[in-house]
Amino acid sequence: MGIKLIYSFILLGTSSALAPGRNPLRHLAVENGPVTSPTPLPAAAVADEAVVPSNSRSYSYSSTIVQPRQQVAQPNMIKSQPGQVNTNVGWLAMASYWTIGAIVSVALGYTPSSWNPIASPFTRLHAVSMAITLGVTKLFTDNMTNFGRPKSWRSILASFIKAASNGTIETILMLVAFDLGAVWLNRIISISGAGTTAAAGTLTIKAATLGFLTFFCYSGLIHAFFWLPKALPPHIRPGGKPFHVRGLPLLSLRSVSWLAMYVFTKDIAFVCVLHFLFNFYGAMVMGLQLPSF
Repeated sequence: MGIKLIYSFILLGTSSALAPGRNPLRHLAVENGPVTSPTPLPAAAVADEAVVPSNSRSYSYSSTIVQPRQQVAQPNMIKSQPGQVNTNVGWLAMASYWTIGAIVSVALGYTPSSWNPIASPFTRLHAVSMAITLGVTKLFTDNMTNFGRPKSWRSILASFIKAASNGTIETILMLVAFDLGAVWLNRIISISGAGTTAAAGTLTIKAATLGFLTFFCYSGLIHAFFWLPKALPPHIRPGGKPFHVRGLPLLSLRSVSWLAMYVFTKDIAFVCVLHFLFNFYGAMVMGLQLPSF
């Protein structure tokens, strides 16, 4: 009898020593008939405890499942997580992109002095493009979140700078990409094929197709390989649809409406205004921040 009691105390001491404080893994007790535990067990442990006949000498085992602690991401943790873009690095990438774009625009003659007056006259194409831009902006930003980045005058200023710079310079680069196919690439293909160049000021089906291809390639690639991984902070809502499923089709529809306005009205300034509105609202939704110095 004394040996059994010593053995029971050894088992209880071993169980308590496995984990400091209250043992989260198991409660082990030796029963000789019906006994009452001196320490109340958790409800889950009581529910799981095996029931044995009162006249039998047996062991009762019960366990409580230890749930892993879930770490909630705090706003100040975002910039330190692997794969996230630091604010300064993103702004440096955007500044480099805009500088190169401005040089290209001036070198190729795409300066404001060559633009037609904004929305003069205001056509149905202007109205349709504006409606598409506003609708796409709402649908596109519904898939975005700021991940706890604060909204303040600094975020408003950051959004304005990004929208003004990109709404002007990237708009020109997108139109240059169209002209690259519709004018220059079409001219090269025409010389090597038919031996004639496209008539000046005439947009043939072949020229429009080539221009659309180069425009679409540039617009898609710059978002997939620059804006998302290099420049912008994380902003796709958890569980949201990936860019190529939702973002790319919406941006394509928006860009086609801008391209049509450029081709038929030559109103570059109005395209810049629509691009500014789209960028400003999107930057506000994602909580774009100024660089930290």
